[in-house]
Amino acid sequence: MNKVEKRKLFSALDLICIAVVILITVMCFILPFQKSDELIAVVRIKGEVVDRVELSKITDTYEKEYLGDMKVTVEYSPDGVSVLSSECPDKLCVHTGKIKNIGASSVCLPAKVSLSIEGKTDSADAIAR
Repeated sequence: MNKVEKRKLFSALDLICIAVVILITVMCFILPFQKSDELIAVVRIKGEVVDRVELSKITDTYEKEYLGDMKVTVEYSPDGVSVLSSECPDKLCVHTGKIKNIGASSVCLPAKVSLSIEGKTDSADAIAR
């Protein structure tokens, strides 16, 4: 007589591994776009930081021009930052719109100008030796 064995589809360890992978995936989507009251707009030209603006300290919207390989006009407001105009041909940076969450960025590749939003931190995230 043949005895039919029942096999489990998943073991307890498999279910734990699946739960951990799902949790990590969800965190990867949530963490880069955290909201904070202390947002800092960082402007880089050719990779070098040229301006840092604390958006929480702004009361009115204002514009500022930066000169990378082309002129780029950036608009700062209390709720975010955006590329208002650029001399680049494709205008992708302008169409990105306002960025307002930590980790968000807008880049004008032809002008070599990038904007990013960072959170204000008073302590180091990690220490390297």
